[in-house]
Amino acid sequence: MVTFFAIRFLPTGKMHQRPEGRQPSFVRMWFRTPHLEPLLDGQFEAAVEKILDCKGRVVISGIGKSAIVGQKIVATMNSTGTPAIFMHAADAIHGDLGMVQEQDLVMIISKSGQSPEVKMLLSFIRNFGNTLIGMVGNLQSVLAKQADIVLNTTVSQEACLNNLAPTSSTTVQMVMGDALAVTLMEIKEPPDPRREEILPVVRYAVERKIAAGKPDYWDYATRLELAVLAKDEDKASQALSDAVANVGFAAVPPQWAVNKQTTPVEAKKEGHMGLRSPTR
Repeated sequence: MVTFFAIRFLPTGKMHQRPEGRQPSFVRMWFRTPHLEPLLDGQFEAAVEKILDCKGRVVISGIGKSAIVGQKIVATMNSTGTPAIFMHAADAIHGDLGMVQEQDLVMIISKSGQSPEVKMLLSFIRNFGNTLIGMVGNLQSVLAKQADIVLNTTVSQEACLNNLAPTSSTTVQMVMGDALAVTLMEIKEPPDPRREEILPVVRYAVERKIAAGKPDYWDYATRLELAVLAKDEDKASQALSDAVANVGFAAVPPQWAVNKQTTPVEAKKEGHMGLRSPTR
C-alpha cells in the first residue's frame, strides 16, 4: 500500500557546523512515493552545501523530458530564493555554453546519464572547471562517474506500460528538485522577504485556472509545491494525485509529415505515425 511519509533533512557534518548559522531544524516534505528517503543522503547534503556556497547561479541542463523537469526546477529555485537559469543540453553544444560563467554551478539531469548530448556537454563543463552535480538514474553512467556530486534518482521501472515514457523517473527528478529548493530556502537566513508577497499571488493564479476548468499538469504541480511549503499533508496528497492523473505525452508527427503539412491523422493513415522515442 502506497502511503505518505515525512522526509526530514537533519543537519549533520559540515552543515551542522556552519559558522554563518545557516542551520535548518529540519525540512519536511511529503511524497506519495515509497523508498525515496534513502536518496536524501550525504550527496544530497553536499549538493546543498555547494549551492549555498556558490557565488554565481545554478545552471540546470538536460535533454528530452529531463529538460522539461529542469525548467520546472529552475522556476522553483528562482521563486524560493536560489538564482538559477536553464540551459538546454542540445543548445549548449551549439553556442549556449556562453551563459555558463566562472562562478556558476552546473547541474545536469538525465535518467540514463548516457545521452550523446549529455556526454558532449560533460567534456565542456569538465574543461571549464565548474562544480558539476549530476541528477541521474544510472549510477554506472558517464554522468555519474564524472560528476562531483551525484543525486541518485534511480527507479525500478516507468509507470508507462511499455516502460518507455518518462513517468516514474521524471516524478522522482521533480521530488529531488523540490527537496533541494525547499531545503535551500529553509537554511537561508533571513528568509526571502518577498515570499509572503509572491506565494499568495501564485496561489490565486493557479486556483483561478483550476476553477476555470482547464487545468494542466503544471497547475497541479504548482498546487503541490504550495502545499509542501505550507506543510499541509492532506492538500499535498490530493495535489500529487491530481498531478499524476494529468500527466500525458502526446504523439508527435515525424518531420516529413510537418514538411508536407500533413496532419497527424493523415500521417497515421499512411502508417508513419508513432511516439517519438524518449531521449533523457
